[in-house]
Amino acid sequence: MENVNSLAYDAVSLGQFLVDFQSSFFLSGDELIYYVKVTIYELWNHGAKPVMGAGGLEKTSPYDWILQEQYGSAKEEVADNIIKEWLLQKDPEPNLWEVWFYIPDEYCFNPDYYQRNKGGVCLATWIEKFIKEKSKNIILLPQIITELQNNFDLLQYQLDYFVCMIIKRLYYQGLRPVMKAEFPLSDQYQWIVQIQYGLSANDVSLRIIKKWQESRKNSLYIKSIYFCIPDKNCFIPIDYEEKTDGWSFVIF
Repeated sequence: MENVNSLAYDAVSLGQFLVDFQSSFFLSGDELIYYVKVTIYELWNHGAKPVMGAGGLEKTSPYDWILQEQYGSAKEEVADNIIKEWLLQKDPEPNLWEVWFYIPDEYCFNPDYYQRNKGGVCLATWIEKFIKEKSKNIILLPQIITELQNNFDLLQYQLDYFVCMIIKRLYYQGLRPVMKAEFPLSDQYQWIVQIQYGLSANDVSLRIIKKWQESRKNSLYIKSIYFCIPDKNCFIPIDYEEKTDGWSFVIF
């Protein structure tokens, strides 16, 4: 299998073989899912584990890859969770290049997803509970940061990574970055969706982390980022350009 052979010199992306199955073999639906699952099994059997590139965290991480332990510890569990996440994106052209498969080495950072805090709570369990409890409410970015800092002893690049992970997971739950609406929009809306961060979970999470990295001391900026599920109280600009008389928005 070509994807397995590639492991000898490089990482293999989910998008790499998924797109190949679609364009070269015209697979779709259950048949496509089946062959994606089989490929993940083969990669796992040859020692590859799911990873993400550390490029988005380059200012704080000394590694090239980050192990994605949240998908599980057995190949069946890993394959099912990766496929579930892919299908949850609900995008006509989802970002399939977020998950890679790589044989772990010294360039691969293990974020210790299963570490426990002083109270014996596993980080993996804590994150799942946090997302379940908070995803139906409005969440402030500093809330995510502070609760991680208060519950776990993390180095800066570890903190960056787990905040990034949580933002991505919230995005899959339908939450989007927003800021409080100001006059004149505040007469009709409470929130403005911040589409400048991107339209995919990966883009949004990495751009917010990058912005946070650039402004560690600017607490005012950090406080301005919230996450919520857009509703009638949210103004959603899908296109905008700066004009002499201010900002022009097109609403859908």
